[in-house]
Amino acid sequence: MSSFSKNIWRSIKGHISRFLALFAIVALGAGVFAGLRMFVPDMIHSADTIYDEDRLIDFRIVSTLGIVEEDVEAVLETDGVEGAKPIILNEIALANPEKSLQISLEGIDMEQVRDFEAALAKASSETEQTRIKEEQFPNYVNRLTLLDGRFPQNPGEIVISNTDNNVQVGDNFSVTQVVGQDSIDKYLKVKKFEIVGIIKSPEFILDDYGVSPDTGKTITNYAYTGFNTYKETD
Repeated sequence: MSSFSKNIWRSIKGHISRFLALFAIVALGAGVFAGLRMFVPDMIHSADTIYDEDRLIDFRIVSTLGIVEEDVEAVLETDGVEGAKPIILNEIALANPEKSLQISLEGIDMEQVRDFEAALAKASSETEQTRIKEEQFPNYVNRLTLLDGRFPQNPGEIVISNTDNNVQVGDNFSVTQVVGQDSIDKYLKVKKFEIVGIIKSPEFILDDYGVSPDTGKTITNYAYTGFNTYKETD
């Protein structure tokens, strides 16, 4: 062993506690650096996995004149499109004697949602559930997770996000305004909504849903109902 190596070992043995402290600091720093390097890729991978399972949409097509079935079929025939669904989107003001809500309401095909949930419930294994999620119901995008209650069946039933625990299953609200519509009667079949379920959606990561560009009011919740809540329009 060379004199240089002997001096190094002599220094280590003579100051073993200081050497171990420095070694621990360097090891801790290396571990933190490695963790920070992997944090972003791991988060992106985790989010991508969840969003793929929930079939989060990549694009939203909006029309002021409305979208008909032929439009949806044309989108589905476009190269690269794996799934698409029509929705009705409104801002609606709700109130009862205890509270008022300003909600973003989506009208969707609730029969499709219930069929999807029933198929998952009948699956005998996780493998079969995975197959159902990946291969069946391709047009059920932005898949909802039911946290409590059930999905709507009748007109006026809604599932809703439970922001700040401000709602619960069984709550009833009167519709006081459909933003952009002159008359509630001409647009909705009902004037009262009943909350039948609490859900979360991949569309909303945070509990901040923004401010309405039409009314300037803060959106308190997002909610979903079936097409049968709306009146047919020309």
